[in-house]
Amino acid sequence: MLNSSHGSQNTLVRQQRQHLANASPCRKKPVSDDYVKFIRQKGISQSSISDIKIPVPQAYLSDPGFTPCSEEQIIHQFHQNRRCDDDVRKAMAFLSKMLAEKRVFGTKLMAQTTVAGPNHSTYKNLPEEGIHYIAYVCRKVMMHRIPNEDEFWEVFRDVTRKLAARCRRVRHSKKTRSEERDAKRLRESSAVDHHRHHHLQISTTAVAVDNDALKAAAPLLSNLKSNATDTFNAALEHRLQVNEEHLKGIQSTPLQASFKPDTSVA
Repeated sequence: MLNSSHGSQNTLVRQQRQHLANASPCRKKPVSDDYVKFIRQKGISQSSISDIKIPVPQAYLSDPGFTPCSEEQIIHQFHQNRRCDDDVRKAMAFLSKMLAEKRVFGTKLMAQTTVAGPNHSTYKNLPEEGIHYIAYVCRKVMMHRIPNEDEFWEVFRDVTRKLAARCRRVRHSKKTRSEERDAKRLRESSAVDHHRHHHLQISTTAVAVDNDALKAAAPLLSNLKSNATDTFNAALEHRLQVNEEHLKGIQSTPLQASFKPDTSVA
């Protein structure tokens, strides 16, 4: 009897679990964040990248003035650089950085993105097709240095991590330059305001000095005006007096006798 009851309970538990399993929504398989594995599955032959647009269209959306270098130019620059001759990882990271910045993405797009799995970053990922193209060029250029397929993909996995780090550095660099430009504009604006304020102070002081000078000179000007008026009146009065005396002298002098011809001479 006890065993029968225990068996019934087990059956009930199994039915409840089955019911919950049927009622719950179907869970999707988690999206893999292994971009290297995804690109490797697609392959990196010439045909696999034939439809990829390089630079990626997003590069021009972020920077309409972006001017990409050619693949040949970048490969030539890579071979001219001797710092990466001994270290394969360093060499591939350097080649991928040049491709990303100068041909595939551009620094402005890189500053807005990263290389990470879904929900691993608040920034969007670099376009996968661009990373696919970078893998193709790296494989073509460095095949003689890394002939083993597994080793190549392991090194390229490290390259993608360094691309993410490069995106962070570019982002930080652009942010720093932007802050420096803002600080420079603020300093220049403050200098202009200071110059205007100083010029206004000088102008105000000059006007105040002119007003004070005029006030101080007003009594002197008034005195000069009064003295000039007195001098002019005195001169005019003297002239009138002289003319009057001259007129009186003329009036008091008798007129000469009329001229008569001498008739005594025959």
